[in-house]
Amino acid sequence: MTNTTPFGDGADVELGAALRAHLDAPDPAGFAARVRAALPARSPSSGWEVLARWTTPRLAAAAILLAALGAWLAIPRTGAAASEPLLEPSRPVDQELVMTAMLREP
Repeated sequence: MTNTTPFGDGADVELGAALRAHLDAPDPAGFAARVRAALPARSPSSGWEVLARWTTPRLAAAAILLAALGAWLAIPRTGAAASEPLLEPSRPVDQELVMTAMLREP
């Protein structure tokens, strides 16, 4: 298999130098303070809070979809196709046959 990616598997000297210059600060405490300042002030106390933040927009979208589906299903249908039943047996159902099939032991 040939390697078609423009990226090599060796070290990137230019990127390594830039990262080293940025992370090897003369003041490690100042660097740590900048990192802590960039973090959010309060992390959620439990996983339930995270799930609550995620589910709120999804529940609203689901409610909108259900309302739209309900409105679409509530539209009265007219015409020949609307008055015909979906299933109409060609002959009466044999209740004994149905009960035997349902009560048969596996």
